[in-house]
Amino acid sequence: MRIIDSKIFFTWDELKTYGFSPDFLKTATKEYRKGNKPSYHNIPDPQDNRFCLVSYDGIPEKTRLEKGVPEKTELVKQGLIKGQLQPDTKALAFFLDNPHTNQWAKDYQMITAYLMYAAPATVSFARELGFSGVNGFYQTIIDLMQAEKFEAWNISNLDRFKRKLSPFKKACKSNLEADYKKALSTLISKKYGLKNAAKVVAKDSQSEEIKGVLIKIYADPQKYSIEDAHLTYMHIAKRKFEEYTATNGRKGWNDKCFITAQTIANFLYDPAIQQVWYPKRHGNGEYKNKFERVTKRIAATYSNAKWVIDGTPLHRYFQDGDSAFNRVHVFFVLDESTWCILGVGISLIGESSGQILQALRAASHNAGIMAGDEKLYIPYEVQSDNSSANHYDAIKNAYEVIGTVHRPSRVGNSKAKTAEPLNKHFFARWMKFREGFTGSMGMSTDINNKVNQDRLTEIVRKKQLPDLKNTLEQLQEDVNNWNNDKSWNNKGVAEADRKSPLEKYRESLLATQDKQKTITEGQSIEAFYWMPTKAKQIKDESKKSRKSQTIHIPQEYTFTNKGFKVERKSPLDGKKINMEFDVPNAYFNERHIGQKFSLRIEPLNYDHAYIYSNGKPVMDQEGNRIKAVNKEMFHSALADHQEGEAEKLNNHEAIKKEQVQISAGRFAEYDLLANKAGVTDADMINPRLFGQKEATDPMKIAASERLVNKDRFSIEELEVEPEPKKKKAIINRFE
Repeated sequence: MRIIDSKIFFTWDELKTYGFSPDFLKTATKEYRKGNKPSYHNIPDPQDNRFCLVSYDGIPEKTRLEKGVPEKTELVKQGLIKGQLQPDTKALAFFLDNPHTNQWAKDYQMITAYLMYAAPATVSFARELGFSGVNGFYQTIIDLMQAEKFEAWNISNLDRFKRKLSPFKKACKSNLEADYKKALSTLISKKYGLKNAAKVVAKDSQSEEIKGVLIKIYADPQKYSIEDAHLTYMHIAKRKFEEYTATNGRKGWNDKCFITAQTIANFLYDPAIQQVWYPKRHGNGEYKNKFERVTKRIAATYSNAKWVIDGTPLHRYFQDGDSAFNRVHVFFVLDESTWCILGVGISLIGESSGQILQALRAASHNAGIMAGDEKLYIPYEVQSDNSSANHYDAIKNAYEVIGTVHRPSRVGNSKAKTAEPLNKHFFARWMKFREGFTGSMGMSTDINNKVNQDRLTEIVRKKQLPDLKNTLEQLQEDVNNWNNDKSWNNKGVAEADRKSPLEKYRESLLATQDKQKTITEGQSIEAFYWMPTKAKQIKDESKKSRKSQTIHIPQEYTFTNKGFKVERKSPLDGKKINMEFDVPNAYFNERHIGQKFSLRIEPLNYDHAYIYSNGKPVMDQEGNRIKAVNKEMFHSALADHQEGEAEKLNNHEAIKKEQVQISAGRFAEYDLLANKAGVTDADMINPRLFGQKEATDPMKIAASERLVNKDRFSIEELEVEPEPKKKKAIINRFE
């Protein structure tokens, strides 16, 4: 292949490799020269007039495709590799004469050849070669130089390449030897040490000590820069050299310890050394992300094999009162195999245990609704990040109750979770069309996904944001749209065969019923309902230190004839909420008023709760869990009654009457037992009237008086004067 006047020409031998026969080429080129055909433009070969060269553009495009002739850009690469470069002996001599570069003089010679080839390139030249502009041509040169793996060249950035090319352009334009040598000198680093990095690479004891010092300095978590590390090292090196001089070489380091910052950088960033200091400098997590072998995994193969959960800000403002605005925090539960969103948790204060429980419970219920059997499905495994909310006792208890493995991804290893790209795609495909959308970090690489700040500012200023209710309704719409979007994740699938994430989930769920796991409603309550707790300090007397430990025990609430009153911070927004629960169960009301119970409340809903005593659910006569519901309010004026309110009030009064009847019936049962024991109403006599002697006993009277006077005494210690004997009365017969 030849490039003549910015045009590509083939020799006949090259065209033969693509399947062109000599007879065909002879006829086609002759017809062009006679002017009979416009194709197969050719010119005499400048190196041998006996032959001709055929133009790339002269070959019809259809023929090029049929014969497999590469595109121009590929041919340019091949042409460069095959000998379009012209290595200069002057450049080789220049680099051989320099002690810092003679080791890599051949590399420098080829680097110079590449740069001198690229320097005179113009836009028209690049376009003739099939590039859209000169930048595309430069990038090809960069790729080729990278493929050569030159020791003295590590430029892969287009801007840096242009800066490095600038002096060579000047040399080509002036054609002066002085400019040429000046351009060559720019390839030589100004930061070479006395004998480059060979000092540190050496195996003598001094060099080994220097290596240890450099690694120790650079591995410090304070993260010294190369310049700072060099200053610190030189301070140590001067001290060691002074020691060497003072002891006539018996101790310390000789003058070879003085090295440049570039030498230090070359040593520390050597691939064989970099992993030694990296984990100490940046942490084990960053080390693993950069150097640890990547494990490639196959995604879950059927529905509910694995759920991936993750919380993220909604990146959308809503109107929160007259002047304020706020953002919702959402928690998605995603089925990994089908990308179907099964559940969503809502919060205004970031990730919380209540939000996670809400999302998991919703996912378990929604799975059964999607399957059409309303079973409570659960996954074999749940994957999350390592946020503190995922390690709360309530969350651990939930996984333990339903028998699901919880596997948090490693800290900083967000790439391991399917939910990370879900957030990006969900916002880009649906959320960005909503008013108040603020943009997302994962979407910022594409300007078409960035929010218009002027528009957002205007909406906020004019208070045109939706309120929280509308925001959540629109979020529900967006989730439904995502689950029913047949265009998602169906690349290469015929349109007629495409299925939405919801269809894929339902189909897989029904086809793998023998592999599915389900739980009962009771297990769902134990796992996903929120039980308020209180902190308690306990001491471990078995340990010498007797340090106190904080534990959380269930909060107990007294049940009165007004029901339960619960005052807690809301997991939704952190604000204090007052909840009142009533128990529409006559049996429970008749027996348990005045007792204390703990409650399991539906997370972030609060419309009902289940009653617990000593860690176990309280059951009714039929063995069902007793439920407490929000206390209903009834209008006192008949004119204010709403539709259906009278019926609710009648049911409420009926339960009250039933409670009274149960109490009366129980009294009748106990009264009957008393009668069987022979105790009747005739025995119900005031004990003070059981006998005058007993009632007027002086000892008891004295004890009673002492009790009234609050004296301390015991009955045995009482001293009572004996009653004087009555003398017979003398009757005066004469009166």
